Amino acid sequence: MFLKAVPFVLEKNFKAIVVGSKGGQQESLRQLIHELSISHQVLMIEEVEHELLPQFYNLADIFVFPTVMKTEGFGIVALESMACGTPVIASRIGGIPEVVREDQTGFLFEPGNFQELSEKINVLLADDAMRANLGRAGRELVESEYTWTVVAQKTLDIYRAAIMNYRFGR
Repeated sequence: MFLKAVPFVLEKNFKAIVVGSKGGQQESLRQLIHELSISHQVLMIEEVEHELLPQFYNLADIFVFPTVMKTEGFGIVALESMACGTPVIASRIGGIPEVVREDQTGFLFEPGNFQELSEKINVLLADDAMRANLGRAGRELVESEYTWTVVAQKTLDIYRAAIMNYRFGR
């Protein structure tokens, strides 16, 4: 779906890196790249070691997470990108809107709507200040709500509340 948005990106020097396309999807993605005549704009990298992903996030002007999986629970890759200060454009699906907050830390689009996705990409590529602001806000959100320390404390608080409710029959 992301690949269908690429021909509508207005930035002349736009380049996309597709990371993690492995298995049966790889050949169909290559075929789509050929059909759309976008091979000069798209580089596919089948696998990247997890510890190397921050280098890709840091190189990117925008991170696009175009999942159409209705079972997408949380979107940890969006958080990883935001932790690097990279603004995110992601599908409005599953738990992703809890992380990617519209016009605050990034943009959301309807899953499968490549026209809407290309519009959001164009808006961000045309506005350096907006990209910087969304990236900064995303990093601040990760630091305030999603560090391991914060998540562990929230989990501990939930367990404590559950124990108290059990003890006092609530």
